[in-house]
Amino acid sequence: MRSFIITIGILASATIATIASAQEPYYSGVDSIGAKPIAQDPAPALFFEAKVHWPSLKLDAPRTAWEFAQRGMYRQDDLEDVAAAEADYREAIAMDGHLLIARARLGTILLKRAGTETSSAARVNLAAEAIDQFDEVLHEQPFRPGMHKKIAQAYVLQYQAQGDPARADMAVTAYRAELAQAPQNQSVHYELAFLLNGLGRGTEARTHIDRYLELAALHGDPYPYKILAAEQLRQGL
Repeated sequence: MRSFIITIGILASATIATIASAQEPYYSGVDSIGAKPIAQDPAPALFFEAKVHWPSLKLDAPRTAWEFAQRGMYRQDDLEDVAAAEADYREAIAMDGHLLIARARLGTILLKRAGTETSSAARVNLAAEAIDQFDEVLHEQPFRPGMHKKIAQAYVLQYQAQGDPARADMAVTAYRAELAQAPQNQSVHYELAFLLNGLGRGTEARTHIDRYLELAALHGDPYPYKILAAEQLRQGL
């Protein structure tokens, strides 16, 4: 009987081990706080992107890419210290270029900085760096929402700074790539319509401003001034 019980115990242990192995997460080298004690190849495109309240981790300082990203999000969202957040995101990316939330957030910070930059050269350079970050995200996650739109906005800033029509064409292409993924995105229709109108492409602009107004009539817009501006644009086309 004792031998039988031992045999059953061994079989049960083997079964549990098999189930645990089958359910092991793809990125099993990451521990509960996002550290990577062993090399993982290939690294996944997306892991641990959820925001954790940084003080709750009770760490004196970040040690891993994930921890730098978490402190960066805390500094950006809770402390509104964008410069410190940018530094944390850069450190996270230097440690692990696959941490896409750090790239996406860094790109967004750079895009906003470019939009307020008075120097044309600095605006172009910041926008270019933002595009690089968003491109890296799309390289690993081609269908990540919002990335093409932000790339388009960066190209628009470069176009405004340089007057290079090639940049405007790149912006149009990026906006259309976003619409290919999210055809109901009314803010993209709105921005694309005004860009096309500024480029003298009124017929195309009319298509997108009409679609924006249709969607706004169904869903509203948190910025009512945009509806008024869209109606005025359509009247002028």
